[in-house]
Parts: sequence; C-alpha cells; structure tokens
Amino acid sequence: MATDSEYEIALNEYGSKATKAKAKSATASPYQTSLSLYSAGMLLVKAAGCTHTAESMNHAIVPESNVGTGWTPSNYYYDHDSWGTFLTGTYGFFSLIEGKFQQSVATSGKDIASFSGTYEFTKDNSSLDALTQLHYVNYSVTFVKTGTYSYSCSFLLSDVYDFDWNEYDNFAVDFGNNYCKVMQDNGYIAPFNIYIVGDM
Repeated sequence: MATDSEYEIALNEYGSKATKAKAKSATASPYQTSLSLYSAGMLLVKAAGCTHTAESMNHAIVPESNVGTGWTPSNYYYDHDSWGTFLTGTYGFFSLIEGKFQQSVATSGKDIASFSGTYEFTKDNSSLDALTQLHYVNYSVTFVKTGTYSYSCSFLLSDVYDFDWNEYDNFAVDFGNNYCKVMQDNGYIAPFNIYIVGDM
C-alpha cells in the first residue's frame, strides 16, 4: 500500500496528465485523449497498491492502429510466483481447498484427485488488488499422493480480464471499472486471459 506522500505524488501526476490531455484534446484523437487519462488512472491504481491490476490495465491496451480490427492482447501468465502463492494462501481460498481435500482425498486415500469450481476474491477475503484484477476466477486443483501421509498439490486459476457495468462498495473502484468499460466498448482496451499456475 502506498504512503500518503506516494499517493499524493501519484495524484499530482494524474492531475498533470489530465490537464495535458484536456489541453491536447482539441488536436488529439479521442483514442489519444482517452488513453492519456487511462494511463494517468494506472498511476493511481498502482499507488493504491494494486500493482497486478495496473499490469493488466497496461496489457489490455489496444494499439491505436489496431482499434476496430479485432486485435486482442496475448494471454498473461503468472507461473509459480509470489502472486499465485498469495492468492492460494488467503484464508478463504485455502479453507475451500482444504475442505475439498479432506472430503474427497484424505478420507478415501486416492492416489490422484482433481476438482474445480469458481471462487470470488474480495477486498475482505484477499486484497483490493485481487478484487480489481481478478474478482471471479475459475480454479482447478490436483492432488497427487507422494507418500503414506503426504500429497503434492498443483493449481490453475484462470480469468478473463474484462469489464462489465458494475457497482462496488468503493467509489474509486466503481468509477475506474466503469471508465474501463467505456474504454473497452470503444475498442481502446480489449479482454484477455489470465492464467495463474503453481503449487500449494
């Protein structure tokens, strides 16, 4: 999470970019004006501690020459990194997986077991960054017996990074989400797949 002074610096940078975008709007294309404000918004998102959300916002940008062509960003991967470790280690998600393990693996003694479903990340059960980057994810978890009382566990979380009209309990998140929805509708940003793989 950013300190008050870091947030103030980001807010000043946003104000500066917004002022420049307004001054250029007479000569800039709607894409350039919109992207300038979107880029300034990424600074605020990053300053709020949502670095993964800012990464995804940047990855979603459609180059101006590709607007309206159906161009889409490449898939985005997190492979055995600290973000996946954090997400699967949150109390809510870990408890869900542990419960399924006890229910279908530990009691049966199976050598291999897999299960899947959907999970909602919220600010309360994980972090603001998980809410704003992912929110609802599909998950798949596989357990493999490695010893008499031990199992290895691998996971895949997947999501489509996109925007729908929404109302959150946070005005800034709500405004940002709906601004991104307009950017998406105009073809200035595009949805893409996020895959998070790792071990628990």
